[in-house]
Amino acid sequence: MKEETGDLQELNYELLFSAPDKDGAVVSIRVHKLVKDVLTRIAREEGLDGVSELVRHIIASFLLSKLNVVKPEPKLLTPPMYVNININKTVKGINNAERELAKIKIDDKVEEAYEFIEKYKKGIIRVTGNNNYARKIRRDLAEAIALALKYGLEDEYSRLKVLLNEIQLLLD
Repeated sequence: MKEETGDLQELNYELLFSAPDKDGAVVSIRVHKLVKDVLTRIAREEGLDGVSELVRHIIASFLLSKLNVVKPEPKLLTPPMYVNININKTVKGINNAERELAKIKIDDKVEEAYEFIEKYKKGIIRVTGNNNYARKIRRDLAEAIALALKYGLEDEYSRLKVLLNEIQLLLD
């Protein structure tokens, strides 16, 4: 009987903690009911999705120590360099109500982007699995930049440029 072994060279830190549907494999074990109850309680205390995720973390921890897989260093987000564009603060033909509505829309986009970056830094969200969401945020920020330029909102424009560059660094 031919025994199959995984290629150890291709095993990396992110693969140890992932559970892909397409390329995944099911590992099934039988344990005593009391052991399962303890694992369920631990998973709940750790904030995991269930026993499967707990067992996946246990296996990953074992393989990390056994195979000396190195955890990658987190990407450092360097402050972006950008050209500040002077915009005309008094745009004619636009009333204050439209400008305030634009500010509210921009603030919502900024808040969503900050939440995404904060969750990324905490390790809750991985960009590799959430590329579409990161791209959506980048697109929303670009639209908000256009709004800021249209309504002459210079402070919002500066904040949006910084956020857009941070999101772009995450996607690269």
